Amino acid sequence: MLRHCVALATLVTVAVPALAQDPDAEMRFGAAVRLLRDGFPDRALVEIEAALKKEPDNAFYLKGMSVAYSQLADKCKPNDSGCRNNNLKKAIDAAQKALIANPDYVDARNDLGIALLRLGKRTDGKAELAKAFADPQCPTPEVTAWNLGQAFFEEKEYNEAMTWFQAAVNKNKTLAAGYVSIAEILVILGQADAAIAQLEVGMKEASGNSAVQLALGDAYLKAGRFQDARAAYEGVIKKDPAGPSGRQAMMRLKEIAK
Repeated sequence: MLRHCVALATLVTVAVPALAQDPDAEMRFGAAVRLLRDGFPDRALVEIEAALKKEPDNAFYLKGMSVAYSQLADKCKPNDSGCRNNNLKKAIDAAQKALIANPDYVDARNDLGIALLRLGKRTDGKAELAKAFADPQCPTPEVTAWNLGQAFFEEKEYNEAMTWFQAAVNKNKTLAAGYVSIAEILVILGQADAAIAQLEVGMKEASGNSAVQLALGDAYLKAGRFQDARAAYEGVIKKDPAGPSGRQAMMRLKEIAK
């Protein structure tokens, strides 16, 4: 089976509202956005709560709160499900409040869908993502489609997953994760040659992305094309010597050499 390191993607883009009613609230929220981007959700939350005291129904601020709690869930210890679930519940609550404040805020719906999936409410999460994808204002439909595909993939619903991964690539021909995911399903279904062809297309469309090239090396290896696999892994190491793809390629080469 092809393996890839693309986790469920969370949309963490938060826009600073152009016309905030309170300048101090806008300033506090701007600081929170910077803290979220730098990976400090606990400090960002303090700023967001201060902004919400000024403007309690501001959908931007509520979405920012949802993002902060999602990031806090990521920081919980791996075995601390209570910490993780508590933060995800708060992320869901904040995203729902953002949608009450602005029902057309599709980015908040994306966040809601991801948080629901992560909490294990898979039917509800997929429904929210499907709504977001169908909205013409969806800012990154390829990411939303990939997330839906990944949710179905985790449930071993491969036909449905394939539909969404293909939708993701159709929305954005350069989406490396889409090609990797489509190929992974094809390998599972015993269609190794089709997986290789898909990844070769992905290499062209995604400008030689190292994750796609790593997956291509895996597909070559599974098909018994050892020289092609070695060349692919060497190419990954050259592009990404210290990154995750490069490290995995190095491990594969060591395995081939045994």
